[in-house]
Amino acid sequence: MPIGAWPRGPLRCWADDLLDPVLLQGQGYLRAEPIHQIWQEHLAGRDHTPRLWSVLMWQAWLAEWC
Repeated sequence: MPIGAWPRGPLRCWADDLLDPVLLQGQGYLRAEPIHQIWQEHLAGRDHTPRLWSVLMWQAWLAEWC
């Protein structure tokens, strides 16, 4: 499955919304700056799939249940 490519392509808007630094900062669970940095690197072509997918799943769960 192209999990690493999805956030760069068809799931880009979804990922951008969930990884928004202002949202992360406001939630207070995760540090926004390192996540923003690896997200930008991932978009530029460096593969950070395992870390990003974990954060995206956390954020999706949080959006659904909290």
